[in-house]
Amino acid sequence: MKKFYPLILALLAALVTAPAFANSATGTVTANVPSTCEITSVDNVHAELSQHSSQIQAGGNIQVICNKDAGYSITTSTVDANGRFEIAAISGTSGATMEVELREAVTGNSWSNTDIVGGTGTGYTQFIGFQLVYNPSGGPIPAYGFYTGPLTFDLTSTF
Repeated sequence: MKKFYPLILALLAALVTAPAFANSATGTVTANVPSTCEITSVDNVHAELSQHSSQIQAGGNIQVICNKDAGYSITTSTVDANGRFEIAAISGTSGATMEVELREAVTGNSWSNTDIVGGTGTGYTQFIGFQLVYNPSGGPIPAYGFYTGPLTFDLTSTF
């Protein structure tokens, strides 16, 4: 039995030092990422004025998703040069309107029809805040009713 050990060891050594076959190849890996920059949603903002508050402020968000490192800007044509627009009564006092002021959430300044708010895409959803001031001039409580109106934001992307 002792004579077989050197033979087995020699065979194992030969297997370990035997040249192995090696082969390699290179392939090409590709990916296509379309240019994307879009507003995915705008919060609906609701406020409750009462006999004790003739003016009220509420906030909302614009949700934007853009490619990583893509620049974008948001504008609105709904408002005038002072950032104001009107919403109409759809119930209650027929023909009544209420003034609303759009403001940037970061600065609190009016967001006019010539202002641009923007940023750079991260590849994830980003939230751009805004504020609405209902009956911004204060004074009397608006006429009785439920008021509504559109607020449109336009997105421009730069890739």
